[in-house]
Amino acid sequence: MIPIHPNVVKACRPRYRAAGGKSDPGDAFMLADILRTDGHRFRPLAPVSDDIRALRALVRGRDDLVAQRVALAN
Repeated sequence: MIPIHPNVVKACRPRYRAAGGKSDPGDAFMLADILRTDGHRFRPLAPVSDDIRALRALVRGRDDLVAQRVALAN
């Protein structure tokens, strides 16, 4: 899976059609063609490691505790 930022799609839209309108089939063609011609410019999405998942869970828990402390203080 290769993530492509929406601004890249917006910037490439004039290369494919003059009106610049969105359509699902047209956008699918455009994304496939962008990957075919400029695929070397994009990185594949790397899976998240278990360490990162654990860290995210800890940070989320801390954020919840801080929000609860602020709510109690208010």
